[in-house]
Amino acid sequence: GQSFKVKGEEYEDTSPKVTIEELVEGDGDCASSGDLVEMSYVGKLDSGHTFDSAKSFKFTLGAGDVIKGWDQGITGMRVGEG
Repeated sequence: GQSFKVKGEEYEDTSPKVTIEELVEGDGDCASSGDLVEMSYVGKLDSGHTFDSAKSFKFTLGAGDVIKGWDQGITGMRVGEG
């Protein structure tokens, strides 16, 4: 998305932050920007309703192909981590 700042005015970053909760420790290679990664995931709303899922989803980390939270949160994860 676009972002506009007015020159000379203070700017408070109110963008959402990524919270990472490691449920399973991984022991494989560490994911870095530019790596091709493969994920399985389930997207759920607070109500518990599943809105999206995939058993095998591949993308290049850091290329902007996915939501920013994925690029930020998956960088540094290890294979097998969840």
